[in-house]
Amino acid sequence: MEKVINHYNVIAPERDRYFKKNRYYYQLLFKYYRYFIPENKRILEIGSGTGELLNALNPCHGVGIDISSEMVEIAKMKFPNLTFYAGQLHEIDLHETFDYIILSGTLGETEDIQLLLQNLRRFCTPDTRLII
Repeated sequence: MEKVINHYNVIAPERDRYFKKNRYYYQLLFKYYRYFIPENKRILEIGSGTGELLNALNPCHGVGIDISSEMVEIAKMKFPNLTFYAGQLHEIDLHETFDYIILSGTLGETEDIQLLLQNLRRFCTPDTRLII
């Protein structure tokens, strides 16, 4: 896992440039997410990177968690209206529930998918929707 964390810390400063270079793709991706997730919802994003997707969804309460502390620092500067945590999901001391939980591109980097999904349960109500 340390190797993955280091990789994302290294590419964090270039992430915004990558978004701009691939603007059409990301605008389309955000449009699809907005189709499934209405505005003003409580949203948790696992693997939030620099916070672009979470911000694009206009949540009433948005929380992002990412393993890269560098990505999280950038996200905090760009989107002070949202909350970001650096670390692995099981390390985060967060006691609240959400309407939607997003795992966008996260499963491919996960060592134990079943454990990840089990750890998400504490953030869920019977009405929470998981978007993968």
